[in-house]
Amino acid sequence: MAFITDHRAHEQLRSAAKELPGQGHGSDAFTLPSRRDSVAGARHRVRTELERRNVPAELCDHAVLVLSELVTNAVLHATGAVIGCEVRVTADQVRLDVHDQGTRDGVVGPRPADSRAESGRGLILVDSLAGAWGVVTHENGAGRTVWATLPLHG
Repeated sequence: MAFITDHRAHEQLRSAAKELPGQGHGSDAFTLPSRRDSVAGARHRVRTELERRNVPAELCDHAVLVLSELVTNAVLHATGAVIGCEVRVTADQVRLDVHDQGTRDGVVGPRPADSRAESGRGLILVDSLAGAWGVVTHENGAGRTVWATLPLHG
């Protein structure tokens, strides 16, 4: 569980996870309107893609949960009309990227949740399920990418 905000480290991880040719590897990118009902569509699309690529069921469930939390946060805490999503399966990991067009509040990270609150634990779940995750602010300042990787093995 590593949280990475450094842009260069993010790009190194991204380039190290290049897709490999062959069955089971590849990516899918799509956009959604920035609305609460888009979360279900994102979950369905990612589950379908991971099942098509023969990702083990438990890892598929974890990836869908992580993506759901990242998209929910983008809908709730970012401005802009659309959210971009990408799922990439490589030989050793599933990588999820959620892109937004701007932020209402600038800090992304797990925070202590009130034990009586019904929300506020999403990034704690992401942190517990992902092998690594982080946030990269786009160079032009218009939006950010929150990403997570889940190892395929172990």
